[in-house]
Amino acid sequence: AVSNFSVQYNFNSISIALIVMSESQCTLSSDECKDGNQSDWVTGTATAMVFLGAVTGQISMGYAGDVLGRNKAMTLTLSLVCISSFFSAVVPFGSPSNVYTIIIIFRFIMGIGLGGVYP
Repeated sequence: AVSNFSVQYNFNSISIALIVMSESQCTLSSDECKDGNQSDWVTGTATAMVFLGAVTGQISMGYAGDVLGRNKAMTLTLSLVCISSFFSAVVPFGSPSNVYTIIIIFRFIMGIGLGGVYP
């Protein structure tokens, strides 16, 4: 139950993060960003990449469990989530496009880890 809660929390947290970030990292006009809006590519891609990563993780982490063993595969899965979460918070810099691109890449990696948690 805790695992599924953390997965859903990570899936939904990007919506709140994009609203909060819209004031400092604007991809539209400043008036639209004050309302919490971002470009369509930012909101759509940031959400979709987690799900795409989850599907990739569901497929690849089952195989990793067979090859590495269940405990090592679960450690790998949770490590991917922790490392990508940390780097998505620390690494982004530069223009708004660069910031969101870096976040989206790390959210895909996070999705791989989250997908590995599913049975």
